Amino acid sequence: MRTLNIAILALLLLATNAYALNVSQIYSGATAKCLQYTPSNITCPDGMSIVTSFAISSQQYPYYYYGNFTAYAVQHENISSPVNAYGMPCTVSSSTTSVCFVTLPPIPFTALNGTINENITIRLVSNKYPQISYNHTFPVSITHYINSSIIPIVGLYNSTLSQYTNMASVYDYVCSTYFICNSEISGALSTAKGYVVNATFDMDSYYAQQAYTNSTLANQTLNAILPQYNVFQANSNKIINNIVGGEEMLANASSSFNTNSNILNQCNAAKAAKLNASIAQVRNYQIVNTLDSSTQYFSEAQSLQSEVASAITACESQLYSASTSVSTPDHATTSSQTKGTTPSLQMSKWWYIALVLAILLILYIVLRSREAREIRKIREGGT
Repeated sequence: MRTLNIAILALLLLATNAYALNVSQIYSGATAKCLQYTPSNITCPDGMSIVTSFAISSQQYPYYYYGNFTAYAVQHENISSPVNAYGMPCTVSSSTTSVCFVTLPPIPFTALNGTINENITIRLVSNKYPQISYNHTFPVSITHYINSSIIPIVGLYNSTLSQYTNMASVYDYVCSTYFICNSEISGALSTAKGYVVNATFDMDSYYAQQAYTNSTLANQTLNAILPQYNVFQANSNKIINNIVGGEEMLANASSSFNTNSNILNQCNAAKAAKLNASIAQVRNYQIVNTLDSSTQYFSEAQSLQSEVASAITACESQLYSASTSVSTPDHATTSSQTKGTTPSLQMSKWWYIALVLAILLILYIVLRSREAREIRKIREGGT
């Protein structure tokens, strides 16, 4: 029964909690270098902690129902817990009002000028069982700006960070991918990295002077190695172009050889074997991380590609010529055979003519013989 009564009481307290406690923003004037012109608007330079205040008022209630209410920030971790003017936890009891403060982190120097809108949520929790809680959210608009003395520091830091990032990324790629490395440049970049890391920490911690010092040291280190780095980068580009170009020509030569290996072996098996050995030799070329070596690799690959193409062209021409010379004697033989059979054809023609003449002669003789018999019959009949 007691548990049921407590549960009912808790529900009643939850229902009345909304008007039993009141949280309101208040005007607190200047806090360090930040100015709070209205309860919800603060103007603050970059790098300064931002403090905003609010008041908690409680209506009268029996202490044994609630006890005191304590305020907690539930927005996110980087907002401080609410405290009173003495830095103690912010609490409120029956029929009292407490003024509380929460601290927001500074705006980074690199943010320069702008406006940020924050919503701060406060949770009020009673210290009596069953610990009734109540949330209240209020907005804060923060107008931030950078002091003129900090602008050169931010500019130096940003330019140094950009220079280091570009140089380190190019060097790391070239060294790790193509094994084109330089110990002096590597050492200088490592030293500069330490200064850049420290400068970044200083900027995040709002230590402007320390950030300036470390940015200056990093910048000096990078500028000292810059002429050597520029030569290294130019040579690296040439080396990489030689490597990539040589690999492409080697691939073309190998593909052309494999596609035409049959006709190359038909023309000259020894030459084909020599070309195959040259392809393997260039493919196994390993010293390509210096300018001279990569230039030699490119030259050998280029010569190999030209040699394979020339061999294929010459072989195709040779096979075509051989094919033409074989077909010509067949034509001559056919012609001679045709010429050889011409007299026989002529003899056959004259034979047919003689046969026809003989037949005509026989027919003539037969006809004349019949005519002679008819004449004889007529004469004999007449006598």
